[in-house]
Amino acid sequence: MNCRRPLLLCVLIGSAIAAGGCEVCETPTVPVMPDPRLKPAALVPDDFGTVPKIVEVKVPVPSPQLRPVGENHEASSEKAGSAAIAAAKAGATTQPTADGFLNAIQYYDYAPGVVYTAITAPGYVTTVALRAGEKLITAAAGDTTRWIVENVQSGSGDAAQTLLLVKPRKAGLQTNLLITTDQRVYSLDLTSTDSSTYHTMIAWNYPFGDVVTIRNQVAAQQAVAQATVATGLDLSKANFNYLILRQKHTPTPAWCPLRAFDDGQKTFIQFPPKVTVTEAPPLFVMGRHGDAQLVNYRVKGDWYIVDRLFDKAELRLGQAPQTVIAIVRADAKD
Repeated sequence: MNCRRPLLLCVLIGSAIAAGGCEVCETPTVPVMPDPRLKPAALVPDDFGTVPKIVEVKVPVPSPQLRPVGENHEASSEKAGSAAIAAAKAGATTQPTADGFLNAIQYYDYAPGVVYTAITAPGYVTTVALRAGEKLITAAAGDTTRWIVENVQSGSGDAAQTLLLVKPRKAGLQTNLLITTDQRVYSLDLTSTDSSTYHTMIAWNYPFGDVVTIRNQVAAQQAVAQATVATGLDLSKANFNYLILRQKHTPTPAWCPLRAFDDGQKTFIQFPPKVTVTEAPPLFVMGRHGDAQLVNYRVKGDWYIVDRLFDKAELRLGQAPQTVIAIVRADAKD
């Protein structure tokens, strides 16, 4: 089924033959100094495994409000001055629709630059609900004499929600309300009527913001997961007492490991960034008699993870004479 297996087997056999006949290779004896690219370890929360999923939630509110500003482009393109302003404003203003309600709450789809309509009535309160966790900066009404705008808070902590209470002093009034938060800017047109018909509450759907936020969270957490070699390591058993040796008459190769350590069960070898993608030298564990043995290891990011401990191992790449880097436990050095 896997057509790559014969080729991989040939490569490994060829590497093993080259390893067995490496008497012509120069033995690595020169210590490689600590690489300046090494960075101190940082403690990160061990919660990257809980990656949020992008799930489409069925909301019982359709989204008919989103549309290009100024749909009648041909008719409005010839307008200028105040006529152009009026045309743009009319095209960007969203009116209430019957299918935009969930119970008594009017849901609008949020988009920058859209003007949302709020119908109010004297003696009644129209509530404008911001998104939970959104922090109010300012709420400015055009007419502060005949309109009352107050804000209250519902909930606490990250679930705290700001509610704006809008009340007209009499019927037949019109003004606008600008709301700025730490995340968005809302623009509403307020109208007061002489009837008992009014908006009980206005809130928003965020069709684009949710997807972008979740995708950013997923990308960030996947980056942390990729950068994390292993979890649950017992640092009290970590042994960094390894030497990395190069050949005396051969320059240090670009793929030379940065460091190696073990946790008492597995050995971890760190390479420079992207080396394991472009140049991945095979790893051989050296036996007591100098014989090279292929060993099982996994590649994760810039690391080789060897499922055992060893006293000495070699990384070999190229044709004879091969470039060889030795990884030696310091307390096992000859």
